[in-house]
Amino acid sequence: MPFGVVAAMTAWNFPAALFARKVGPALVAGNAIVVKPHEFTPLSSLYLAELGARAGIPKGVLNVVLGAGREVGAHLVTHNHTDLVSLTGSVRAGGEIYAAAAPKLKPLRLELGGEAPFIVMEDADIDAAVAAAMAAKFFAGGSVCTSNDRMYVHERVYDAFMEKFLKAVGALRVGDPMTDVQVGPRISRGEVEKLERIAANATAQGATKLWQHEGAEAFYSRGHWFLPTIFSVPNNDLRIMKDETFGPMVAAMKVSDFDEALRYANESDYGLSACVFTQNNARIMRCVGELNFGEIYINRPGGESVHGFHTGYKNSGLGGEDGRHGIEGFMRKKTMYNRFGCSFSGSNARNESCRSA
Repeated sequence: MPFGVVAAMTAWNFPAALFARKVGPALVAGNAIVVKPHEFTPLSSLYLAELGARAGIPKGVLNVVLGAGREVGAHLVTHNHTDLVSLTGSVRAGGEIYAAAAPKLKPLRLELGGEAPFIVMEDADIDAAVAAAMAAKFFAGGSVCTSNDRMYVHERVYDAFMEKFLKAVGALRVGDPMTDVQVGPRISRGEVEKLERIAANATAQGATKLWQHEGAEAFYSRGHWFLPTIFSVPNNDLRIMKDETFGPMVAAMKVSDFDEALRYANESDYGLSACVFTQNNARIMRCVGELNFGEIYINRPGGESVHGFHTGYKNSGLGGEDGRHGIEGFMRKKTMYNRFGCSFSGSNARNESCRSA
């Protein structure tokens, strides 16, 4: 059964994809939906809703409203006609929605932040690991919830891995996103200031800056710029190993064995995705039970399939999206007991009459 009316709120990083990820399953399940896109990126949702109207979706089934999350979004969450709330956004927003929905016990689907660990063991294919680390960190400028935020590299291959990784970082094309570049500006000044705070805190706590692109002020007169930055850290207690960066910044540290890498990876309030590079099948199987993340990528970069279930543990959310389980999240379950064609006059007669019916 459909829930009825779904209120859906999307993040700014993939506005069209997140619109489709919520609208498609909601409509297939028989719901009406009201989408509140992030105030930074509303145009994709408006255009897609227009295409839906042209395609024949009845008026009132697919709706888009605009405005700030703490005003318009809050109204959607608490409205009497809202039967289910789906959010892709920050942990802060998820917590506020959780609290606002609590008085009426409204069902929630929350896909929140991530702080993905990237584990490289001594038996890894180093070239493949470097390529995957680059893709996992710098795709969309690092503004991805499954982005590689912290790297745990075995001490035997740390130097070889980092040498190739830093060389690849140095070759990144940074500039106007309308041209052939790999990293563009941040979406807002606030995002830059957040990254600057994380970087300053890392330095104050003993991290060493291994690389930072230079020249934002000299080469880019417009936009909000934070250029690719790489740190090495002495231990896993630094805030940069705990906080989601959501930008082109990553920290790396040495580990002595697989147990240490798993322990450090799990020392996080997030649990969305993790990447592991190893050729040891016993280690791979351990990841299933011991890595507390909803998605685990083995010997490949992140990037979930629409057929898989995109879900997070801990502060990374509730429920999930995509795949069969994602569609089921937009449907209520109902059990019906129907007495049809049977005559009942007691417990024994009940069973006999049903068998003979």
